[in-house]
Parts: sequence; structure tokens; C-alpha cells
Amino acid sequence: MNKRVCAFAGAVVVFFLLGGCGPVYQTKRTYVAPADPVSRTCAASCGQTREACIHNNELKYESCRRDAERDYELCAERALRKNKKPDKECHRSYCSKASEEQACEPKYAQCYRDCGGTVVEERVCTAMCDNK
Repeated sequence: MNKRVCAFAGAVVVFFLLGGCGPVYQTKRTYVAPADPVSRTCAASCGQTREACIHNNELKYESCRRDAERDYELCAERALRKNKKPDKECHRSYCSKASEEQACEPKYAQCYRDCGGTVVEERVCTAMCDNK
């Protein structure tokens, strides 16, 4: 029975690993400025808002990294006091920077549209592309 469970679990892991090997896509955006000066000023303010969003997300990322490191060090100290190995008892939290920055871009695009600009979006394969 244990061998069947292990075989099934192994098959599930292989399935998910292979499933993650498909093409990777990214949205490429081209921005066409609005014609009138008031709309261009509005669109420029969208850029400032995007920069603030990116900066805020960098601060969140750095805070996450500091918190993760502090938590790991506290755990490691507790493990050592119990004569246990920190690498077995503790794990480091993962902090994602890319996903936070990617959240700013769609907001910027919507703001740009709202100001009268045009945003042309194109889905582009960036990795493991099928070049047929």
C-alpha cells in the first residue's frame, strides 16, 4: 500500500513539473499619447503614480526581506538552544518583488486610457516558445 501511495505521489509531482514547462508570455504595451495638452498632463501624472507604486512596492519587498531574515534568525536561535539544526527546523520566507511591480503596470495602463491615451497590448512569448 505504501509503495502505491509513493508511486502516485511521484506521478503527481512529475505531472505538475512537466505542466510548468510550457511557453512563458508577457504583455508588451505601447503607449500613444493623447492629442490635447490637458490630456497629456493627465497622462504624465499617471507616470508619477506608477513610479510611486513601484517605489512603494520596493519598500514592501525590503520590509518583507528584513522580516523574513529576522524570523529565520529567531527560529535558528531557538533551534540551537534545543540542540537542533536550524536548517531542519527553520525555513526562510519567500518575498516576491516581480509580482508587486507587475501590479503597477496594469493600473498605469488604465490611468493612461482614462486620460485619453491609447494603450496597445500585445501578448509576446518570452521563453520556451514554440517557433512553428
